[in-house]
Amino acid sequence: GAAAAGLCLCRAGYDRDDRFADLVNAHLDPVARVKLGRLLAGSGLVHAMLDSSDGLATDLAHICKCSGTGALVEADLLPTPPALCEAAELLSHDVRDWLIAGGEDYELIFTAPERATAEIRAIGAAVAVPLVPVGKVDGKPGVRLLTHNAAGRKSVRDISFRGFEHFS
Repeated sequence: GAAAAGLCLCRAGYDRDDRFADLVNAHLDPVARVKLGRLLAGSGLVHAMLDSSDGLATDLAHICKCSGTGALVEADLLPTPPALCEAAELLSHDVRDWLIAGGEDYELIFTAPERATAEIRAIGAAVAVPLVPVGKVDGKPGVRLLTHNAAGRKSVRDISFRGFEHFS
């Protein structure tokens, strides 16, 4: 969601605010994770992978559609930098919307067996990119988001294809 937040900040005139430099840079000068992608692909641990150019929900939905699976993403596991939360508050924007539907980040979305988590994290650490599991692939259709309200009550909603669609 960093690039999407950066775009909103630029449009609102906050492109020179030092508090949001990382977000603005994510929009203006995104970094493709080519080296990481090669390492992950070469590891033999990853089942499917693509970048998040169209947003987490949409790109994960592409993976699920092609593999005949579904996925459950846990909102509480999504990496959310403090600057992203601060920008969302400043712009009255839902930070989760940037996290699940914001595109152009070029971060990698991939699936791998849970047993490979330590090895996968080590690959990320080798190139100084922290890798975080954010959900699980399952047999239910679509991509769903699991959230908890203030009382701890669970809620699940479909988020399939929430980002950019090239041919819609």
